[in-house]
This record gives sequence, structure tokens and C-alpha cells, in this order.
Amino acid sequence: MAQHACESYDKKHLDKDGNPITTGGPFASKEVRKKCEEAWGCSSPACNKDTQEKISESITEWNKERKPIIEQNILNRFQAKFPNIVAYNIDTGMFTYVCPVCGESCEFNRQYIHRRIKYKIDFCYNCIPKSGTSVLEKNLLNYIKEIYPGTILENDKTIITPKELDIVLPDLKLAFEFDGVYWHMDSRIYEATDYNSKKKMTAKEVWEYDNQKIKLCEDVGYKLIRIKELDWLNDNINTKNFIKNLINEVKV
Repeated sequence: MAQHACESYDKKHLDKDGNPITTGGPFASKEVRKKCEEAWGCSSPACNKDTQEKISESITEWNKERKPIIEQNILNRFQAKFPNIVAYNIDTGMFTYVCPVCGESCEFNRQYIHRRIKYKIDFCYNCIPKSGTSVLEKNLLNYIKEIYPGTILENDKTIITPKELDIVLPDLKLAFEFDGVYWHMDSRIYEATDYNSKKKMTAKEVWEYDNQKIKLCEDVGYKLIRIKELDWLNDNINTKNFIKNLINEVKV
């Protein structure tokens, strides 16, 4: 760290020949830098190994003293809004949350919190698979039945055997999947490295699996449409219009 600071200083204050290009700072002086070379074998005390070790020791000691205080301050700030956050780890940047519904604990970072607030999703990812996704999927199915009189297959495994498709309209070569926020790791909520404990997969692996189903459908002449839970909940009218227009286009 100290050596980096010295190199950064050189880059900003000295030209390629070592001449000062600004009047700021003592180490812009050739005389001062020459004395440093004589005393420490380098152009700045910050480049000296002993000095760097002392600086590192000071930083380590400071961290030992200050880290618990910083952690507690951050925890207090978040607990004021979210009482069920019970711990914060400054090294990992992770919060520990205990769900008031299921009693399970889960860990997440600040970005996760902000995304959850933005899309009005419960913090607990243990509860999300039980939050009514199957009910919403049924709502999607009922809506399609309202606007489409043709044959509709549910939970079909004959199109891309042995994989299952939620809703299939065989006469239109059209299929729909309802993507629950947690089960399909919606990218607006989750990062690629987030882990789905139910599927034992990272978010990236879940996305790759979902994309594979799209490709398998294409291979047999079907178009697979994924309806996101967030869109169904937060933009229901436009999502329904999208589905209706799509079905009408395919029918034509």
C-alpha cells in the first residue's frame, strides 16, 4: 500500500526524467529524494521495507480496534429499518437475517437488500418457494384458457422429454413457463454467483438450464416464452397484453 502511494505520487508529480511537474509535496524536490536514496536506498520513505511493515502493522492494529465498532454502527443503521437483521460481517459484507415467518436464517449483501426493496420481495429466500408461485402459475394458466379456446396441456413432458413445460399450446407450437423469482433466480434480484439451496445450483447454472430448455424447444419447432413472476405481479396488464398479442399473432 505504501509503495503504491509513492508510485502514484511519482506518476502525478514527476515527468519521465524525474523532474517535478508540480510544486506540491516535499518529494517533488530532487534534493529531498536524493537524501532519501542515501538514507533508505529509495526515493521515498514509503518505499522502505521497514516503513511499509510499520504502516501495515499500524493499519492492522487500527482495524482490530475499529472493525467491531464499524460493524456495529452499520448493523444498527440497518436494524433501525429491518429489525430481523441480526448480524453484519464487515469482511464479507454479508448481513444475517432471521425470518419471522419460517424462523430460518439467510445471508445477503446490501445490493440484495436494495433489489428486494425495489421489487417488493420478501428478504427470506427460504420462504420464497412457498410464497404462492404455484398459485400465480395457475392464474397464468387460467388467463390463457380465457383467451385461447384451443388445446392446452399442463406440466407436459412429451415435447422435450424428460424435461417438463408448464403450459403447452400444441396447435400453435407455443409453450409457456412461469418463472418464480427464487426458483428461477430472477437476474433483477440475484447475482450470477448467488446460490439456490433448493436446486443446489448457482443462479448462473439455473439461467443456463432455463436457456437450454428454450433451445430444446426451438429444436422441435416450439417457441418457449418465459413469464417472470415480477412482471406478472408488478406489470400484470402489459404482461397479459403481451401474451394475448403473441397468441393472436401465432394463430394468424
